[in-house]
Amino acid sequence: MTRQIPWLRVFVEGVVIVGAILLALGLDEWRDGVQERREVGRELFNVQRELDFNIELAKFQLDLMERMVEGSGALLAALESQTEQQIVSAPDTLIFLTMTSVTFQPSLGALDALIASASVEVARLRPRPSIA
Repeated sequence: MTRQIPWLRVFVEGVVIVGAILLALGLDEWRDGVQERREVGRELFNVQRELDFNIELAKFQLDLMERMVEGSGALLAALESQTEQQIVSAPDTLIFLTMTSVTFQPSLGALDALIASASVEVARLRPRPSIA
């Protein structure tokens, strides 16, 4: 006795299996995308915090440089007002301000981490918020 193969049932089960596999792959891809966007968001937040810190550091160092210029001017005025034989008295901090070198070295750790990761492309493709 020969047995008939239920082709319709085999076809439907095949379609269901392929559909379930495609659905699982799609969900996995969606979940990976959500996770990647979260990571990029965290990295961009860290870059923003780092930039805010660097701005404050730059303001502090600019203030220090302005004090150095004022101190140098005050020390120069004190030296110019004296004759050759007189001793010039100046506070230590005034002398220190004229001899200090200020260099600005911003923190770039979070930015370097963002650049080193593959997240830079995702950050570029991320839609920018509209300014309204």
